[in-house]
Amino acid sequence: MAITELTCREFVELITDYLEGALIPVEAARVASHLGSCRPCTLYLDQMQRTIAAADRSTKSSDSLVRPNELLQRVKDLAAVNRDDDTERDEA
Repeated sequence: MAITELTCREFVELITDYLEGALIPVEAARVASHLGSCRPCTLYLDQMQRTIAAADRSTKSSDSLVRPNELLQRVKDLAAVNRDDDTERDEA
């Protein structure tokens, strides 16, 4: 079965699951394939990884800061809200 190409928008929707290792193998392969050909998404992934690493380092020094898993959940929630907003605009 051929792997369908992933769009940048789909990549953004899948990035947190990708970072958590929660994608099924077919989806992980689509993400990896997309990253091999899309420099902007590769840079976005790098930025996300750096943000998570910085948050992780920060939480080791302070319990009042957001933990990496909480940060990922916030990113997922924000992506869902943005996706809903896009859907509402498309329907209008």
